[in-house]
Amino acid sequence: MKPLFLSTAYCFRAFSLSTVFYLSVIFGGGCHSEKNGFVYKSETELEQMEARAKIGARHFAEGDLDDSSAVFKQLAAERTVSQPLYMYEQVSLLILDDDYDAAHDLMLKLKHDTDFVTDKKSEDRAKSLWHGEQNKVFKGDPYERATLHLMLALSFLRRNDPENALSCIKAGLLFDGDTEKGEYTADYALLQYVGAICHRRLGNLEEAEKWQEQAVKSLELRGYTFVRTEKGVPDVSGNCFENLLNPDFNCLVMVWAGTPPSMITTGEYNENRVIVPGAMDLTALTVSSSRLPLPLLFPPKMGDLNFQAMTRGKRLMNDILQQKAFWKLFINVTSTALVIGGVAMTRANGLLAVQLAGLGCIVVGGIGYIVGACVNPKADSRHWKNLPGEFYLLPLKLPPGKHVLHLDGYILADQVFRQSFEVEINPNVKVNVFNLRLDNSLIKKPDYLEELNSQLRQRYSASTQENLGQMNLQGPHVHYSEKTFSDAMIKQKLEK
Repeated sequence: MKPLFLSTAYCFRAFSLSTVFYLSVIFGGGCHSEKNGFVYKSETELEQMEARAKIGARHFAEGDLDDSSAVFKQLAAERTVSQPLYMYEQVSLLILDDDYDAAHDLMLKLKHDTDFVTDKKSEDRAKSLWHGEQNKVFKGDPYERATLHLMLALSFLRRNDPENALSCIKAGLLFDGDTEKGEYTADYALLQYVGAICHRRLGNLEEAEKWQEQAVKSLELRGYTFVRTEKGVPDVSGNCFENLLNPDFNCLVMVWAGTPPSMITTGEYNENRVIVPGAMDLTALTVSSSRLPLPLLFPPKMGDLNFQAMTRGKRLMNDILQQKAFWKLFINVTSTALVIGGVAMTRANGLLAVQLAGLGCIVVGGIGYIVGACVNPKADSRHWKNLPGEFYLLPLKLPPGKHVLHLDGYILADQVFRQSFEVEINPNVKVNVFNLRLDNSLIKKPDYLEELNSQLRQRYSASTQENLGQMNLQGPHVHYSEKTFSDAMIKQKLEK
């Protein structure tokens, strides 16, 4: 009969070898890769591509569309899992460059790819313990896919094809209400309003009224109140929404304003994806022209991308990432306990079996550290960067020819911005669509806003101030709502 310490050591060596073999099989299976139609990139390469994309987005924010286009054209050249994202970015650049035909073709291809093209290999990699979520093919969040369908619908309207435009709007609303858990319904007011335009162009006047009513209800959910007639119909006469109901127009002015929402990752292992709202400084925007009798006010919040992004994003993938983070933490904690316990066991003088068992614990703990380091629960922070914070849309009727549109922005009662654009009405196009992007650098904020901002910050608790400070590190995303500023300003005047 063998001594006890020999049988114990023998069993522990067998356990250690079997553990190594088992982990090798698992790890090897998780790292296996094979080629197909996609050009697979390592996670380091994908992160490097995203770093270049941020440079392109910075060019876009600074108004340098040519340099931004060069960056994203290069990034979208290969069929990687991020190619659809960089096609999204190119769509924005082409539209703002008035290259509507190229933008239309690219949007059709992007719609097809995001609807039908998938890659099971990359999906499995993203869900496995060993790879981050960025390994899956980019499709876009609900607000991104809904916005793509909005742009495509406007492109079809420009081509006098309201039927296909309406199909795009209906698809966009499906994405707007789809959060994989069914917790939200579609409330993208701008999509619903463009849907009403499509029905009106098709001669479906009753349907147009229903869609218009739905857009009003979506705005009411945001806190807007409308006076209703005895029949329950919203009475919008005399306010900025009245212009939306005018069926006699030949152009749609689409204004891109503010900064878009962005995404960051938080948590010990970056397993949480957080959507950070962008900034929208203006509280009102008007358009004027020599052909318009009076300046017209753009209806606000119809296409508020920050709101759409912040009220979406509930994903089943979040649960998978949380599980991966749990296993990473569990493996690391267990490995630490094995190493610490193993070190203590090796110091047991005169007990060889215990010392050998301690060495085995250290070995297994070390293997655990290696496995834990390979577990990747990182969330996907890729997002459509070349977007505004809000779309303003207004129908106008202008005679054929060239016109100069003056856009005036206001913060509370102060005019802080004016930018002029030259547009040309093509008489052969039933609905001319103009995409105008505001230059945020032209906004001159009143001095009292900074003072109000400082006073409001002082009223927050220390913990809230700390959170605001952390968010400020991410960029100019933290801002107070128009109502907060208005209430504070009124209170300050009353105090004086």
